[in-house]
Amino acid sequence: MCAFAAGRRTRPNLLQGEGVYDFVFCRNLLIYFDQVTQRRVFETLKRFLHDDGVLFIGPAEGSLLASLGMRPMRIAQAFAFVREQPQVAAPAPRPVAVPPPLAAQLPRVPVPVPVPVPVSRVMPRPVPISAASPAPGKADAAKELLVRIATLANEGKSAEARLACEQFLREHPPQAQVFYWLGLLADVSGNGLEAQGHYRKALYLEPQHAEALAHLAMLLAAQGDAAGARRLQERAARASGEQR
Repeated sequence: MCAFAAGRRTRPNLLQGEGVYDFVFCRNLLIYFDQVTQRRVFETLKRFLHDDGVLFIGPAEGSLLASLGMRPMRIAQAFAFVREQPQVAAPAPRPVAVPPPLAAQLPRVPVPVPVPVPVSRVMPRPVPISAASPAPGKADAAKELLVRIATLANEGKSAEARLACEQFLREHPPQAQVFYWLGLLADVSGNGLEAQGHYRKALYLEPQHAEALAHLAMLLAAQGDAAGARRLQERAARASGEQR
């Protein structure tokens, strides 16, 4: 049984008195709002949730929910969040008294001092960027590799998808979609700074890449750059309209 209803998520009385749900799906909506509206919509969505319910959002919206009392479930590519439960402090262990005579007889065991192990860091070889168009055969290989990257990322195989992106950048001229996937993979793993760098590279190659604009806007909003986020949101909305 399904019930369909229309309403505004920004209204606090949306579906008032209709009960709560185990699952709520709202993907890639918050990225188009300013911070005040994001919080208002989030409070409405949270009101729909059971105490143990799960809220599914878009990959770039996780940083917002993490700052509003939600925690990720750590399921690959699921972007599922639950309420943050208050931590209950464990009772302190009772001290065990050692009789003085026994304590005096305990042998002293020398504690070895750990010796630091030098770590050698191998810097990656810089990838030359070429503006030349690929040969026909290489163009087909590039398309196949792009499809493979998308398939791996959608299946939650983040490490394999990242390796495929790096392979693409070694063997083919850079493309905005590859840097977008790298940004998304970094975003999902919680590395916001790395994700920003990849999104900006995607926008350098394709200034109207709607997904990169929207996700970068979300990261800026989470950092408190409301003006920068608003500009990117407006560009994302225009780019989405042009693509339709």
